Amino acid sequence: MRATSAFIIALVLAPVLLTASRSQAAPHFTITDLGALGSPDRLLSGWGINESAQVVGYSSVGGLGVPALYTNGTVQSLGTLGGTRSPRLVNNAYDINNSGQIVGGAATSAGNLHAFLYSDGVMTDLGTLGGSNSWGSAINDAGQVAGRSWITGDSAARAFLYSDGVMHNLGTLNAATHSVASGINSHGQVVGQSGNVFLYSDGVMHDLGPGQAYDINDNGMVVGSTFDGIAAFYNDGTWHEIGTLGGRISEAIAVNNHGQIVGYSQVDTSSIKHAFLYSDGVMYDLNSLIDASPGWPLEFAFAINDRGQITGDGGFLLTPTPNPEPGSIALLGVGLVGLLIWGRRRLGWQALQFGAKTRSQ
Repeated sequence: MRATSAFIIALVLAPVLLTASRSQAAPHFTITDLGALGSPDRLLSGWGINESAQVVGYSSVGGLGVPALYTNGTVQSLGTLGGTRSPRLVNNAYDINNSGQIVGGAATSAGNLHAFLYSDGVMTDLGTLGGSNSWGSAINDAGQVAGRSWITGDSAARAFLYSDGVMHNLGTLNAATHSVASGINSHGQVVGQSGNVFLYSDGVMHDLGPGQAYDINDNGMVVGSTFDGIAAFYNDGTWHEIGTLGGRISEAIAVNNHGQIVGYSQVDTSSIKHAFLYSDGVMYDLNSLIDASPGWPLEFAFAINDRGQITGDGGFLLTPTPNPEPGSIALLGVGLVGLLIWGRRRLGWQALQFGAKTRSQ
């Protein structure tokens, strides 16, 4: 390469690459269609995911709704608690921990819905707080389950924490009638709704103010939405709104231990919703981050693991593809700066030689 060419290329590219090294590249994902059990149609909705990319949710067998597990390209029915048919969002698996234990709600032979724990191929009925129905919303790696159950007489519903074989009634906030638990972290802290958002920690239910809460990570970050219907996270005693994708409402549904948040948002003034990822202070439309369209819009993202893999409604699994390391870009930029300096010196030396030849003629 001639010195003048190297100099020009370095001059153009060096500031660009150095700027890129200081900026955050948008994430990018490959998409896997999780399919559906016993049907060519895509019916499975992914509600929970663990670090092994096992996804749980809902599928269909012979037209009957069943809780289902996706593992390495295979969708497996988890069965029921003796019931035969249940609406889509009733017979459902909602979460899975890193030991492969699964929680959700399944139909009983009496036609009720009960919280279940699926472990080592066996579905166990967790019972209720005395009422007819219950379901499990979330499970941590210790096997503790958070959920909701109706109390005796079915007069009200209560958030529960199932631990060491016992379902504990967490009560309500401010004499509210109902409560529901939606998320639990590795410390056994539970979040949910009881009039206002609550955080249950060390035996005490704390009031986090108006809004909704769906998940909590191991750092105590709570995600949900504010009273105004805007996706938000609660951290250090304050709710922080993260905005929308252009519409009026949004909700944050899940958060991983890196603080990455997923959920859904309206994209304009219509009812159209898109799934989003909020990462490093930026809200992204997940439909703009995938390698190829699955043939339908990604509308709801329900779960994200610590590897950044995402699942949601419609039965999809998004896996992040690596971006160039900022350090590598910076090194390339530094190399080009070096080339720039060398080129300038080389051109200066050539100029001196030309001047010497001119004087000698």
